[in-house]
Amino acid sequence: MDISQNAKKIFFENIPLLHTFDGGVSWNTGGFKRHHLKYLYELSVSIPECKIIETGSGNSTISFLLANPKKLVSISPDFKLFSRIENLCKEKGISMKNLEYIKSKSEWELPSLALKKNEFDIGLIDGCHGWPTAFIDLYYIYYMLRPGGYLIIDDVNLHSIKEIANFLMAETTKFALVADFEKALIFKKLTNDLEFGEWNEQKYIIYKTNESRDRGEAFTLRKLASEDSHSLRFGRRVLVNTLIFMIRVFTRILSRIRNLSVD
Repeated sequence: MDISQNAKKIFFENIPLLHTFDGGVSWNTGGFKRHHLKYLYELSVSIPECKIIETGSGNSTISFLLANPKKLVSISPDFKLFSRIENLCKEKGISMKNLEYIKSKSEWELPSLALKKNEFDIGLIDGCHGWPTAFIDLYYIYYMLRPGGYLIIDDVNLHSIKEIANFLMAETTKFALVADFEKALIFKKLTNDLEFGEWNEQKYIIYKTNESRDRGEAFTLRKLASEDSHSLRFGRRVLVNTLIFMIRVFTRILSRIRNLSVD
């Protein structure tokens, strides 16, 4: 067994604790479990001279490196995490020669990578999960993903990523779902398109627009604002009526007190 095979065996038998979310009090392997990481590795191995891009880094980075890709671009602003990945790879004899680690935020780096005409076989979206960053990652990684390439999205339990999943599931001419790990989904790109097009070319947006229209909620925010305004007016009426009632009660009490004093 050569050192690379030994490194694979050790890695998958004992996934490293690379992540801490409480300043080092506790450590964990990150969101991907062993079976997820094995899938990432096996998918990468199945593609000759595989080129990979990922937003976010960790044990996914090491799984990709174990597959000896032609190129791996990993984007993350976490300097300390990269140091831990680097140290572990050196310790286990895992080559990092084809790794381009960009210590920055993906929303700033992806546009320049796209302008350089980069093309990738696998794209993993697992960096910032907030709006709009996750959607920026989707836009540019889709742009750089070759036809037949694989798009992986992680943490579908979060609403931002779930909306990306809903969007991709609706785009049946652009993507096919090839693996469902519940928290993570893997899609295959079916087209050579670089962009998603206008809203009226996007099935999920059309569906949600029509759904709101059919419910009489063509502009939901206006409806919500109207409801808030109604609630506010109702609250004011209750307050005014309460004050009037209290004034009347006190007036009656004072009147009785005066009458008793006269008697």
